[in-house]
Amino acid sequence: SLKNVHAIAMTASYNFTLIIDGINHEVNAMDGNTKLQDLLVTIQRKSGIPPARQQIMSDSCNIDTQRVESTLAQLHLPLHCHLLVLDANPDAALELLPSPTQKPVASPADADNNNTNDNNANSSNDNNNNTSNNSNDDDNDVVMQSHSTDDNKEEKESKQESMAVEDSTEYKYEFPAFVFPDDESKIDGELIAAHDIDELFLVLFGVNAHPPDVDRWYAQGLDFTHDGHDDNSAQHNNDIRFGLLQIHGGPCGIMAPVQAYMMKEMLFDASLGVILDDGAEMPVLPTNEQRSEALIRAIMRILIKAASDETYITWIVAAERHSRRYFRKIIRKGETELRAAIAASMDLLQSRIGVISFVLSVVLSRSLPVILEEMDDKQQSLILPEFGHCSQELANLMITGRCVTNIHDGDKALGDPTDPDTFILKGIGPNQEIGFLTTLEPMRLAKVGDHYKCPQFPIWVVGSSSHYTTLFTLNLNVAKITEFDKKSQELRRQFNVFDVEESGIIKSTDLQALLNNLKSDVKAYQISQHFHTGEVILWGDFERIWKMLENQEMYGWHCLKCTLWNKMEATICEVCASLKGDAIIEEKTKSQQDMEKSLKNNNNNNNKGDNADGGGDKNEANEVETKPPSKFFMYLYNGLKATKKDRPQITKLSVWADGELQAFHSESEELQALIRCKFPYAIVEYAGN
Repeated sequence: SLKNVHAIAMTASYNFTLIIDGINHEVNAMDGNTKLQDLLVTIQRKSGIPPARQQIMSDSCNIDTQRVESTLAQLHLPLHCHLLVLDANPDAALELLPSPTQKPVASPADADNNNTNDNNANSSNDNNNNTSNNSNDDDNDVVMQSHSTDDNKEEKESKQESMAVEDSTEYKYEFPAFVFPDDESKIDGELIAAHDIDELFLVLFGVNAHPPDVDRWYAQGLDFTHDGHDDNSAQHNNDIRFGLLQIHGGPCGIMAPVQAYMMKEMLFDASLGVILDDGAEMPVLPTNEQRSEALIRAIMRILIKAASDETYITWIVAAERHSRRYFRKIIRKGETELRAAIAASMDLLQSRIGVISFVLSVVLSRSLPVILEEMDDKQQSLILPEFGHCSQELANLMITGRCVTNIHDGDKALGDPTDPDTFILKGIGPNQEIGFLTTLEPMRLAKVGDHYKCPQFPIWVVGSSSHYTTLFTLNLNVAKITEFDKKSQELRRQFNVFDVEESGIIKSTDLQALLNNLKSDVKAYQISQHFHTGEVILWGDFERIWKMLENQEMYGWHCLKCTLWNKMEATICEVCASLKGDAIIEEKTKSQQDMEKSLKNNNNNNNKGDNADGGGDKNEANEVETKPPSKFFMYLYNGLKATKKDRPQITKLSVWADGELQAFHSESEELQALIRCKFPYAIVEYAGN
């Protein structure tokens, strides 16, 4: 009966695995009568995230954290469940709860008595005695406190004083306000029409934007960290002088790409002259002029990549939020005019409306019709209404110049690619200057394509569930990949055109279209007999057959009658004229390959006596030259400085790219999992102090 089913559910044992910042936390078993409130408090003990800020995703659905009185049985959760826990306001302070083994809090009446302690010491002693004798037996996890005794009273007061000092040193920096000109006629630009502004902000923030989230976007500038006292000196060894300063959550999806393009200029443009020291705790030491120049170049590069017409680039030169007056300058004469406009707007960029003004410039340069065409969901805003986070579309726009939704390689068709009505998932194009990685990939919640993983420069924007940072290395060779890897990546990329879900399976009817995309002269019927999986083709089988097609001279078959070795394309034996029949296509043995290589070298020596190495060795030498290094340093920069605890930091990492120990346990487990998305067998260890 339903009653019996309900009773069984209420007495069932629930086991949860919490995923917090990529780390798994096991939770003691809970029965079906346990209320959601108790689970939220348990999560707060593990993470420090208060229940009001918790976002929880189970294996099958999101959990409504407002239903605090609901039981686990009423939530219809599986008995063994993974819960991904996110913080709705990651910039706010964490609130770790004490252990539930501590004594419970005093009753409200006793608490009122305790409030009179400061006025009457004798009364205080009596009330404390009453409290200890009449303590509440209910275990209140949210406000749980332990009673002070004479032995620990001094220690507790000292701890509270220390916490008060810490709170008083909370980081209160604010970017300066932009001084809007009193005489608008002196502004070098034109006023944007009010209806254009309305349309622009509808696409940017949507209709359900939370005012405090919007406020944070209007309080973030593009300026540098200022830990030192002498801004004219470059010798701030404790400063992260190259780093942009972030004081609010949300705009990090803009600042990390800008930081990445700045690093490209400072690390790999020798004409800028920045002092570099690979392996040092502080590897990049620019002067004020050098970092300002890098910022200007980064902004220029992002705007030029994003502009749908390079002869019509929009640049915001003045803005006033409350009167909704925004002035723009149209750049028509190329990079020289654009550079001058950006340099003249440094006061605007470094003010509290610097980031939002830059975003408006990029969006207007791309144009709203183009942006809406590129997005998969036309109704989604570029800045998410949930907590004001930067969307993946907006982050992609800053990195690649295209406002696409996805992070996979190229475009993918959800259905028949030849059908004009088939929905296309737009992805990332090739030859990206800056890359992108995400901490969600090791948890199998996302999959980044090779176009993002293998950029021209070894610099990556790193996305997580709630923040963006910048990962880089000073070794340009880290960005190199071998020709063999390039071919393998392109092969898988073309296979995935017909394998949208990347499951490693395509229909056999797609084989000819796949061969056409690979620009092969081979016809499907010529190789279809090599696949033995019916109406589908597995990736492993296709990769093996393609390798045979690419190196046909290395493959062949032994005649079943006379055992003669025949070339792969042969259908009858060259000696006995027997049909190939069921003879297996196989690779030449190593002895055969060595013999042919020896004969080839002898021929080369006879034809070119002065070239003893032969052409084959040159190819091998070139292959070695393009191979990335096996060991190098990487640096992760996080510019967030919302509190003293959250001050900007740079994390130095030692990376062994070909460690070949997939089960190696690292102290930097989360970063190792991230970097293994690019280098599958990497070993990563913290290398800084």
